[in-house]
Amino acid sequence: MNAIKSCPTGFIYVNGLSPSGSGECQFKVEEKHVEHFWENGPISKYYEVHSVCELLKNPDIVFQGLKREGHAASFCYVGKPKIYGEDYAGDPWLNMVFLVCITEDFTFFEWRWEKEDGEKAGFPLNSDARFEKLIWKRL
Repeated sequence: MNAIKSCPTGFIYVNGLSPSGSGECQFKVEEKHVEHFWENGPISKYYEVHSVCELLKNPDIVFQGLKREGHAASFCYVGKPKIYGEDYAGDPWLNMVFLVCITEDFTFFEWRWEKEDGEKAGFPLNSDARFEKLIWKRL
């Protein structure tokens, strides 16, 4: 994966936009978490790490506070990346948004495509019920 860098610590590091929307920060994921998808599937999750890298650099929306146990300080980046794999780019899925969930220490642990809210463009369905607050939105 040429968009991400593996380091001897067992983590893969990716630079991206700070949750505040100003400046840059470094995100990480455990290398074994990504390798799990290569070895056990679904293989699409492995290739979606390229979408994660693009979205962390250029999100449309950042939420803080996932309404689930242990994630009150976690973040969720939302957007429509155009990179889907190592050598594939194209238009984003129609009526879908891509979400990346990140802990407060900037470890991303979950990523996926979800339906877009038909009344709030760019937002995932039921965002008010799923996240504590919107902390940044692209103008």
